[in-house]
Amino acid sequence: AEGQSTDVSPGRVERLAMALAGLDPRLLDELQPAHGVKSRTLDQLRRDSSIRKVSRTASLMRDHRYLLMPYYGGSDEDFKKLWAESKLVSGGQASTELIKQVNWLKKVKLDELARAFVQPSDQYLAAAMPSLAPKALFYLYRSAVRHIERSAWELPPPLIKVSLVSRLMQKLGVEGPPPPPAVFLPDSILRETESYLVNAIKLGRVLRLQKKASHRERA
Repeated sequence: AEGQSTDVSPGRVERLAMALAGLDPRLLDELQPAHGVKSRTLDQLRRDSSIRKVSRTASLMRDHRYLLMPYYGGSDEDFKKLWAESKLVSGGQASTELIKQVNWLKKVKLDELARAFVQPSDQYLAAAMPSLAPKALFYLYRSAVRHIERSAWELPPPLIKVSLVSRLMQKLGVEGPPPPPAVFLPDSILRETESYLVNAIKLGRVLRLQKKASHRERA
């Protein structure tokens, strides 16, 4: 996508959070909220055998492939192998370089059309990204998944008791306060998911900028 701002359309972060939790995102549309019933946590949904689960890796593979496409093509099997290899970091200097590059990615800024770096010096630092991109993307993905795993059990706030007046108004057909959502997604999970989404998209944009720069150098 063009532009510096990331397309975080309504509901996109919530659906992505569900996929990262290993749950079918369509459940957000299918599970109906009800008055007087607490929202269900991600942990409760995952423990329910009647609830559809999804493979995190499979459900996000197309998006991950698109982000890495400027430098990493091939078949589905090629990408599965690349993704599996991206989990492995030898440690020591290799681990330090990866973390350094991920931290740079999170801080780097692109112009409004995502066609150049705000700081020209970042073009030099971007040269290291293509070789580290698969591992950097897996690092972002794994960090989001681990955060969700830690927070999946978090309980929704207690229900507010409906007053007698509110109950009478509802019986008369006057719309009262909406019921709580069927699925409880804590703010910390939504923030972590949005961070993963923003930085993953930025990674794809950086790779495309670097690819263009490489073409110019060879021309």
